[in-house]
Amino acid sequence: MGKNIHLLSQLVLFLIWLIELVVAAKVNRNKDAPIIIQKFFWYPLVGVVIGCFLILQFLNIIAGIISFVANTTSLLFHFSFLSYFIYRATNKTKAFKIISSVIFTITIVLIASDIITNYSTSFAFANSGLFLFSLYYFFVILKQKKKINLSGNAIFLVCCGIFIGSGLIVPSTLMIKYMYEQKIQVNSLFLASSISQVGYIIMNLFFIKALLCSRQTKNISD
Repeated sequence: MGKNIHLLSQLVLFLIWLIELVVAAKVNRNKDAPIIIQKFFWYPLVGVVIGCFLILQFLNIIAGIISFVANTTSLLFHFSFLSYFIYRATNKTKAFKIISSVIFTITIVLIASDIITNYSTSFAFANSGLFLFSLYYFFVILKQKKKINLSGNAIFLVCCGIFIGSGLIVPSTLMIKYMYEQKIQVNSLFLASSISQVGYIIMNLFFIKALLCSRQTKNISD
């Protein structure tokens, strides 16, 4: 049961990546959209490629070094791309540069030190870093003196997706680690992993909404 739910959540996420890729491809040609939104095309593209590997891995068609490379690439790209997105979308004050550098460096070190032995913890580290980045983005918005229309703002929607999605992914991945150490039955592990997949699904649904709203969006620093 748990394994089937997990496979279904992976297939739903893969379908959402495909839809996101089509929408992003159209936005990529829209020169009126902010540059960082135009370049968002690369996120679902890599997602679709990695998604193929993850489904093949789940079905035990591939394993070993190929599986390891796919998971590692997925994790590092997910964190690096989205953290850079928030960095580009935010006013780059001296404080922000210092804070973002510290968060990015610490997260990368934690991921690198744990990625070989425990993927669930590594994903928790990566999404914790993204959660902090998005939290700081909202803090910057609240401190803005000029009024910002956030209704339909693509950059704001992307950061909302990161904030909500990573907020769901972090506890579920830590739960997977705990359940694995306690040797809880495999079905329960698959169910916990499905919760993490739901976090990614919610995140990417926000991304699709953001891409659809991109024509009326300006960068926060404009």
